Amino acid sequence: MHPSFIVGPCLNNFASSSVEGVKKLSDGSIPVVPQLHLPTIDIRDCAQAHINALLAPAGSLQGKRFAISQDSFWFRDLLGAIHDHFHDKGLTKIARREVGSFVLGLAAPFDQQVALIYPLIGLEVYVSN
Repeated sequence: MHPSFIVGPCLNNFASSSVEGVKKLSDGSIPVVPQLHLPTIDIRDCAQAHINALLAPAGSLQGKRFAISQDSFWFRDLLGAIHDHFHDKGLTKIARREVGSFVLGLAAPFDQQVALIYPLIGLEVYVSN
């Protein structure tokens, strides 16, 4: 099972790469939005896909790979939706200014998460499942 960028409500306080990135963009830790376009999957749909795999007949999925994805979004749109939904609930430091490869290229050598996404800056990424 290969989920894309996971979004949705958290059940616990354990950090994942998807949760950590959105948290930092939402609380002001990262003051700018990367020009990033990623396929996403709702956590509930991702969990259901894993349950379906566990319930599949024994051996029927042996050696198979599954991309788990729904829609692709620009981060500026994803954060805009978070802003619209949570701004009046106290989440007021959500990053809104988008930056491209030049600025992120300067930060990539010093930040592992930035280095990871840097090759994807400005690209529209889609997954077909």
